[in-house]
Amino acid sequence: MDLSSQDCSSLRIISVKKSSRGVWDLETSAGAFFLRADYLDVCKPEDITVDSVFSDERIEDLLQAGFCYSAEKKALDYLNRAEHSAFLLRNKLIAKGFEQEHINKALKFLTKQNLLSDERYAAAFLRNRSISHYEGRIRLLQELSARGLSKAVCHKAVDEFFADNDEELILQKAVEKLKKTGICDEKLKQRLLKSGFSWKQIENFI
Repeated sequence: MDLSSQDCSSLRIISVKKSSRGVWDLETSAGAFFLRADYLDVCKPEDITVDSVFSDERIEDLLQAGFCYSAEKKALDYLNRAEHSAFLLRNKLIAKGFEQEHINKALKFLTKQNLLSDERYAAAFLRNRSISHYEGRIRLLQELSARGLSKAVCHKAVDEFFADNDEELILQKAVEKLKKTGICDEKLKQRLLKSGFSWKQIENFI
């Protein structure tokens, strides 16, 4: 947001430009900034017209909506690079100095628009991790949980992953990879346990 630092008791709208994406470009007596009408709590969108004047809580409402949009825009920058969980995205926005209230509203909007999805992130994470890691259900659940995903999301993602990927074949590849490095016998079993395979799976395979 580009606002003047002056403390004003009123704010006048100089110009209003609305995009098809629902984003408003406002030029005001206090400075220029963007906002999304979805983030307004007090002001009515139809009242935001050229030469309309706002004061007190209505000024605050406009500015807060602008801060929410700034958080949304930054979140989209991250999402355009890769899928994120809400937990990871929230932490990145906090590190950038955004306030929790603005982050909460922005992430809620992005989730509603299906631009942010913990389920989609979990599926993408498992696909990418399986390229270079051979791990069992237990380890994968731990990895997803560590990224702030709910228990329900973690279990659903892992169930769907193993519906498409043979866990016994993954175990076999894990064994072959470890044996190539000279690991065998009890050390092999311990490493497989650490990789998230159950003792029963290991005993049945080796």
